[in-house]
Amino acid sequence: MSKSARFPSVSRTVSVDRSKEIARETDYLDLDQLDLNRTYTLEEFEIISDQLKNRSLEIKVDSELVPISHFELDKSGKLVPMSPTPIFKEVAVVEIYAQIRNWNVQTGQNGAVTCSQGGFLIEMGEVQIPDVAFTPKEIYRNLTDEQGTSFRGPPFSPTFVVELGWLIDPINDEIWVYKRSPANGNVFRCHRDWGDLDGGDTLPGFKLDIRNVKEAISQEPSESDPSESEDENTQHSCPYCSQTFSNGYHLMKHMENDHLRKKRISR
Repeated sequence: MSKSARFPSVSRTVSVDRSKEIARETDYLDLDQLDLNRTYTLEEFEIISDQLKNRSLEIKVDSELVPISHFELDKSGKLVPMSPTPIFKEVAVVEIYAQIRNWNVQTGQNGAVTCSQGGFLIEMGEVQIPDVAFTPKEIYRNLTDEQGTSFRGPPFSPTFVVELGWLIDPINDEIWVYKRSPANGNVFRCHRDWGDLDGGDTLPGFKLDIRNVKEAISQEPSESDPSESEDENTQHSCPYCSQTFSNGYHLMKHMENDHLRKKRISR
């Protein structure tokens, strides 16, 4: 999924120690006076992110005010403004998230699936917020409280956005697949035909249904759309037990909660 616009800035560095001192003293930064030419600490980044949850912000770019929904933090400590996602793209993001979330639960992966508000300290001082990411349970369950509740502590990466990346443009039916070479670690990109995507070794057994992504945007039901043809008196039987349900939603909830979901082990 294509990320929102990122805006460049020129380099200028201020004292990191002084920045930390300001953050500790105030726990507040004036968002209307943000300087994209300076560097910010992780503490300041957290303060800015918290403030953005409760207010809107516009930044002037090339004499035009551009709405900003959140920031990322690059390797040099510069804020990277991210504009809001148009609704069609956000609908596609949510559909992709839902498919990966369902795979995570129904196959007993028990990892953590995050979407466009889930930030990661990828490297020390660098925070990225991918559209959708998967972190396996082996990494997630070993996070410290500091890592889980802030952008402090040792960096860690969700395996989905590191080992295999998808750039999906559902408006123009374009797909690029990014992979990291096991030989030299370099990332390479290849264009592929519009169609379902296989999760490979990173998301074993997962296949992204592109048709459902497209239909989520268009809201045009397929020929077999059950919401258009289902008889309200139809009874749905669980294939695992003898229970019956009046609609498919309750059947699916029952199957997930009582049969498919593996109970998560306490951390």
